Amino acid sequence: MDEHYERMIKILERSVIFGDLGDERRDKVLAGGSIVTVERRRPLAPRRNEEALYIIGRGRLRVFVRDGDREITLSYRGPGELLGEYSLLGMGPIPENVAADKVEALRLPPQPIQAILARDNRVLRRLAEHMAESRAVAEDRVRALLTRTVESRVASFLLEAGVNHGVPDPRGTLIGVKYTHLELANYVGSTRETVTLVLGQLRRQNVIDVDHRRVVILDEQALRLLV
Repeated sequence: MDEHYERMIKILERSVIFGDLGDERRDKVLAGGSIVTVERRRPLAPRRNEEALYIIGRGRLRVFVRDGDREITLSYRGPGELLGEYSLLGMGPIPENVAADKVEALRLPPQPIQAILARDNRVLRRLAEHMAESRAVAEDRVRALLTRTVESRVASFLLEAGVNHGVPDPRGTLIGVKYTHLELANYVGSTRETVTLVLGQLRRQNVIDVDHRRVVILDEQALRLLV
């Protein structure tokens, strides 16, 4: 087994949906697969009508929609997460996407996966649960954009980032991933200037601190009260 194939196996195994197919089905799925690497600010899947499934191996992928000249971030997808699951089932194009940092992913053709979904209710159920959860998260974000203040949305983002990327720190929780003010603004549906003001206010209130472009949550309870 060569190094490239071993890497494809490792990426596949990170997926909670397709990670335990067994050797025979795994080999069929990977037979037409390949590893794709894209640099920051480049799309992983530039053709939205492409029929393929991507499983993230390394890095973060930003999924977004356009509103005029503005981009609104829908989600960040990291190792083990999918891109193209809806297009795989003929339920819409692959969403617009761009690498938030260097991304490595496993690209899989649809036919072997569709054959598994047709025969294995367990895998199909896991995929359906994943898609339902993703839809619920997206609906919650839309409601937040319509009903909550920018301060509340920024606090929610920081709490979520603390859960996903938090590192224990003597001061509190260090968010181990660097986010620019523009990235945060695109996620909470605001402007960079407004987000900068909100972060500055939180810093003056000793709710957060900033360490080399990484946020440190000093007072998690105070953030929760803002949500």
